[in-house]
Amino acid sequence: MPVYLNYGYSVLRFIDNGEYEQHEIALIKNNLLPNDRVLELGTGIGFVSAYCAKIVGSEKVYSFEGNPAMEP
Repeated sequence: MPVYLNYGYSVLRFIDNGEYEQHEIALIKNNLLPNDRVLELGTGIGFVSAYCAKIVGSEKVYSFEGNPAMEP
C-alpha cells in the first residue's frame, strides 16, 4: 500500500509501529475467513481494506469512502 507524506506524521508513525487501526486489525485477524466477503464503508486511506484483501482476496472486498476530501 503506498504511503503518502500528506497523511500526517501521526498516521505515518502509527502505521510504521503497527498501532494504526490495531483494534480493527485484531478483530479481522480473529474473525475473517477466506470465504467471507467484506464491505467497508468509510474506507479512509484503505488500510483495513488492504488487510482484509490479504485474507479473502481483493475481488471479495468492496470499499467505499463518502468524504470527497479523501479522494486525492
